[in-house]
Amino acid sequence: MKLNKNDIAAQIKNRNPSYRAFLIYGRDEGMVRERAEKIARQVVADLRDPFLVAHIEPDRLKSEPYLLADEAAAISMMGGQRVIRIDGAGENVTLAAKSFLEDAVGDGLVIITAGGIKTTSALVKLFDKAKNAASIGCYEDDQYSIQNLIHEVMAEYDLAIDPAAVAFLQANLGGDRMVSRG
Repeated sequence: MKLNKNDIAAQIKNRNPSYRAFLIYGRDEGMVRERAEKIARQVVADLRDPFLVAHIEPDRLKSEPYLLADEAAAISMMGGQRVIRIDGAGENVTLAAKSFLEDAVGDGLVIITAGGIKTTSALVKLFDKAKNAASIGCYEDDQYSIQNLIHEVMAEYDLAIDPAAVAFLQANLGGDRMVSRG
């Protein structure tokens, strides 16, 4: 399902458990990484835990499309739900994603990131139409979203910021979320 701006914010804070997979894509690769991490942390606190987080290389899914379903169905030795990450994906994962979404076994949450993929790609269209998955587009921040980011970061550190400083930052921060957040 293609999510709108309000739905995206809601899923990043508290994901709908009926979504078995997320495709997070777009030109703002910093935002792609940030959103993928926030969604994954809803399931797994330590994203470096090898028992709860599996990483699959996108090219591997082209030759072994069944691997995605196998990883999603795998049960962690330590208990708990798993996250399956596929970073840097392109059309090479479409067949595996389609197969998984048609028969989503197990309880693993699949998160696919695809930085430069276009909205016209078969992978995006697949996720846009799926009832059990969501697509999240990530585009450069505009003035409003930069202002929200500034206030969010200040609130994280319990700091206040002068309106003139906000205006300066809005005028000088770029279009990459991770650079702006830094």
